[in-house]
Amino acid sequence: MKGQPEATEIMGPERRKSPLYRADLDRCLPASALSREGRLFGWRMIDYETAHFKGVMLRAGPETAAAAVEYPLNLRAGTMSTWDCSTPPGGPIWISASG
Repeated sequence: MKGQPEATEIMGPERRKSPLYRADLDRCLPASALSREGRLFGWRMIDYETAHFKGVMLRAGPETAAAAVEYPLNLRAGTMSTWDCSTPPGGPIWISASG
């Protein structure tokens, strides 16, 4: 029909057939907000391993008041470049994209 969007316009960008995992959260910046032992205002780095890959996750409880960190995505120009994570006191973890 004239004036109707194409199916590809409705569905959006092509999706990956398999998930993309980011398992190297020890790359988050600033590095001063990360540590191997838990501390106030910081994210604790925890090593983990699954049947398919291993990596580093970050943990911060609500009482930690962890500083905001960014994860550089290293993607091509014109796409989202970082994920920003923060924990408001007593609240959930907030994740936003910037680029």
